[in-house]
Amino acid sequence: MQPPSDLVQYTGLLDIRTGEVLPATVENAARVLHAARTMKEQVNAIVAEATAYLVAESEHQGTKTLHGDTETVTVTGGESVEYDAADLMDLLRSAGCPEHRIEAAVVTEISYRINRAVLRQLAAANDDYRAAIQLAERTVEKPYRASVKLRRQTTNE
Repeated sequence: MQPPSDLVQYTGLLDIRTGEVLPATVENAARVLHAARTMKEQVNAIVAEATAYLVAESEHQGTKTLHGDTETVTVTGGESVEYDAADLMDLLRSAGCPEHRIEAAVVTEISYRINRAVLRQLAAANDDYRAAIQLAERTVEKPYRASVKLRRQTTNE
């Protein structure tokens, strides 16, 4: 898998801990990713702490809309009620609710999942199936990710 052509030329990699621009190497890329992910965790903790303060202040003031001197903060989330759709339908039926009202209250949704193993089998077995499968293909761009694992140093003695 090739990276997009606009990412091919590198002038260096920024280590956000030190502010250094490092030469583009595998080791330096791993160092930069580790530093950035560590900082991201710290920033996420700061955001969680500020959010917790706002939630507490919202509860204290009895409103989900808080006003500062120059900004308005709206707090969302918290407890909500969810239902098990199958149980709800059964219980409403047992309570004598008309079927058309149950269908209005619990909307049916259908989703489809593609089984790529079966697609490969179909495409290999029949040229018409392969053509149909290819006509349904869509190319989508997914963000690149890189995971870093520390390797244990081994010494040959």
